[in-house]
Amino acid sequence: MPRALLGIVFGILLILVGVALAADYRGLATRHIELSMRTVRPISPFKRKGWMGEELVRRRSRFVVFDRFFGGVMVFLGMVALIVGGNLLI
Repeated sequence: MPRALLGIVFGILLILVGVALAADYRGLATRHIELSMRTVRPISPFKRKGWMGEELVRRRSRFVVFDRFFGGVMVFLGMVALIVGGNLLI
């Protein structure tokens, strides 16, 4: 019984966070993208003084697409957790 409830609660949590990321609820995905862009740096043997405008826009758009995709994957995994949790109740 506790595993089933844990699966259901975890599934609901994954779905809520996934929908928030995929739909950019209250700027959650935007803040996540800004944090990711500050944290994740390209690996290069050459030092860069700064990002060029077009390159920065392209990099940001890749993060946006990844965030939307990641939100969809989280919703799918939340549905799987709900199904497994419901199956454990039976």
